[in-house]
Amino acid sequence: MTTQPTSDRTAGNEGSSGQPTVHRVSGNLLATQGYVVGIEMSGSGARQSVALADLNGTILHRVRRPQDYVLDTQSVLQLLDEMIAEVAQPDRLRDGRILRVGVAVGGLVDAKYGIVKRLHHAHGWDNFPLQDYFAEKLGVPCIIDNNANAAALGEVVHGAGHGSEWFSLLVSAVVLVVD
Repeated sequence: MTTQPTSDRTAGNEGSSGQPTVHRVSGNLLATQGYVVGIEMSGSGARQSVALADLNGTILHRVRRPQDYVLDTQSVLQLLDEMIAEVAQPDRLRDGRILRVGVAVGGLVDAKYGIVKRLHHAHGWDNFPLQDYFAEKLGVPCIIDNNANAAALGEVVHGAGHGSEWFSLLVSAVVLVVD
């Protein structure tokens, strides 16, 4: 898949500088005709969310699947695959396709290499190549990061931090240990 700049020179598509608007092209599809999928995995692996959004960040469909117990790695992946299939049904992808996938993980993540280093309350995730798993499964680029980093980015782009010169987000977790 290649990305190349092109100019849309039709009337009314000039930017604020009066120059033609530049669009990125992915294959033969304008990036304005696609969607993104967001996935959230809890640190225990017992709560998952998957959402389909347009490129303006508007969530079009979301599913959540909390579990009563911590699932094994393969069961979580199977559940996420089913959830992705549900949000990305062809009738929801009207004039486009999924262009990117982002995954927020409630655990230690090596974002540079797309690896879940560890989920503290779930087994089988140590050094798991989650980014490669979704990129290969869906055939689109994928990025993963820790859920606190992803939340901060979301707030800066679309939420409380939007337009601010400085922004700080405090994320806390409560862990209850019963002995």
